[in-house]
Amino acid sequence: LMPVSVREYNAVQNNGIDIEVFPNPTHDNISLLLNLPSASEVQYEIWNVLGHLVHSSSKQFLARGAGTIPIATDALPNGVYMVRVALRSASAAPVY
Repeated sequence: LMPVSVREYNAVQNNGIDIEVFPNPTHDNISLLLNLPSASEVQYEIWNVLGHLVHSSSKQFLARGAGTIPIATDALPNGVYMVRVALRSASAAPVY
């Protein structure tokens, strides 16, 4: 295994899309900062270290560029969590 920073992982695994979660550590709220190369439908999930899904967002649309999604964490017990972000490019969305 080779340790990498979050930014290095994002650049390799997320096609250059910057994803930041701050502040860390947090108490009541976190911000999910996304820098998108194109407008996209975004949905996020929060998972605990046991692999349990503890929160899932509804889908929302973010424009190209930097966008921030506030997330309330006051209902979560103290611990370590992972955030999974799913994007669907607006250009790849079917037209009805």
